[in-house]
Amino acid sequence: MTRTFKEKRDEFPSLNIAVLSGVTVHPFKDILETLLLEGGFNPNFFEGDYNAYAFEARFSEELVAFNPEIVYLHTTIDNVITRPEISADAQTATAVIGAYLKEFKASVEALLQRTDATIVINSLEYPNFRMSGNFEAVAPGGFVRFINEVNTQLAELARENSRVALNDVNYLSAQVGLENWRDDKSFAAFKQPFTRRAVTEVARSVTALVLASKGKSGKCLVLDLDNTMWGGIIGDDGVDNVEIGPETAKGEGYQAFQTAIKPLLGRGIGFGVCSKNEETTGLAGLNRHEMVLKESDFHAVRINWNQKSENLKALKNIFNVGYDAIYFIDDSDFERSEVKFALPDLRVPDVEVNPYSYIKALSDSYAFETLSLTNEDLKRGESFRSMAALSEQTEAGGDIGDFLRSLEMKADISQVTDATQARVHQLINKTNQFNLTTLRMTEADVAKNLNSNLMLTAALKDRNTDYGLISVLWGERAGAQFTLKNWVMSCRVFNRKLEEHFFNDLCERLSRDGITSISAEYIPSKKNKPVEKLLDKLGFDVIEEDNGRVKYATNLPLQNEAEMAETKEIFA
Repeated sequence: MTRTFKEKRDEFPSLNIAVLSGVTVHPFKDILETLLLEGGFNPNFFEGDYNAYAFEARFSEELVAFNPEIVYLHTTIDNVITRPEISADAQTATAVIGAYLKEFKASVEALLQRTDATIVINSLEYPNFRMSGNFEAVAPGGFVRFINEVNTQLAELARENSRVALNDVNYLSAQVGLENWRDDKSFAAFKQPFTRRAVTEVARSVTALVLASKGKSGKCLVLDLDNTMWGGIIGDDGVDNVEIGPETAKGEGYQAFQTAIKPLLGRGIGFGVCSKNEETTGLAGLNRHEMVLKESDFHAVRINWNQKSENLKALKNIFNVGYDAIYFIDDSDFERSEVKFALPDLRVPDVEVNPYSYIKALSDSYAFETLSLTNEDLKRGESFRSMAALSEQTEAGGDIGDFLRSLEMKADISQVTDATQARVHQLINKTNQFNLTTLRMTEADVAKNLNSNLMLTAALKDRNTDYGLISVLWGERAGAQFTLKNWVMSCRVFNRKLEEHFFNDLCERLSRDGITSISAEYIPSKKNKPVEKLLDKLGFDVIEEDNGRVKYATNLPLQNEAEMAETKEIFA
């Protein structure tokens, strides 16, 4: 597979990954490289020496010079040197656990201080034997209990630090099966304790975390209805006769599928329907009392006889995300094939006509992997509803200005503070569509711009939704000139004139500070087409064009009093 991407890899953004391991790195590194190439990144690797992770984390100058964006601290139970005796009392066992965690956390802390990287750590897997049987999980000194308590503390470490992510090897080993996970003979011979299957699963999980850290994970789930949300064809069988609920085994399976995916709503994943049916019939099915997910749970619905790909295009525009952020579940092989052909970037898992297959497909593909949940993430669902309303207003041909004023929007434009620093870093590094130059920043870079007019943020709320902090722009000053380095904005608030309002506010601040001109640039990427003409729209003059890259300039103060008055009225 690596050869398939060899010619394209130089087109992909580079990604520096350091692998510091307590076991032999190969073949893990080769599999990870292949998976990251498939994910659209060109990885460069720093490979630590065998079992030298603690020293390298603290002292390696080569590691610091490599400037990693990701450090994977690949440890296993083989790196637990001191284990409590099965006969140990609680105090002794707790001391042994504390000593292990103190040493491990020291490596993590050193990496956090010496690099700007996201640190990926493993939970510990279980051994494939228990000499004291079930008592290993009960006794204070039991090794299974030791692993459980260590893993709880590792999860807390990841929860408390936005730059630490947990690769849950313990879950992966249970999923594969312990007898299929470890190869103790291989560890004795080559210091590689995992089977090929295990190494592959670890690499897949790490890849999912890396892609999620770069904003490349699912944001929306779109569902067919017949034989996807319920059993049967509702147009033929009738609303009351499709199978949903505990009365039949099949109906219970569809209810289980809905129960499995409903928690995604709570973390801000957009939900849509794309079905070939009469709309009134499909909605009647969604509102049956046995349904776990009802019509009101979906942010956007397309039920008609159009091609599925056409409806998915419409839903993509409503959700305002890339096709690769949408997962579509449909029981029909024909419909899946039509969508794949028309929209090759949209995520369409191959499934059996079986609701448990749908659950497995979404789980195994790491469709909605995330490293953390912010308040903005939790509010995303309501913003999808607002975008759907905006889309309906546009389609109906009504006055968009009147509609925007009716939303009673309030924009809070301010400097970056300690309180907003983490969200600013996340937004800069996860936003791909409204991203003028694709320039990224580390948390340390963001910290250098605290309380400065050279970096501003915008938060938005309307009468229905508080979207939180949804845009950041920053630049550099040289005399009376300001250079806009980049500008990012969440896709959840496109097309509301917020970009005009934000830019006008920036210009007013810069003018007060003695700035008389602004230079800016658009650097094209695979995903930032939505901002290709942003600077033209804002009144900049084109200075130079080269292979899609465009340099701009404009003078201050702006000569757009009427437009400024309109945006101030909309955001009054």
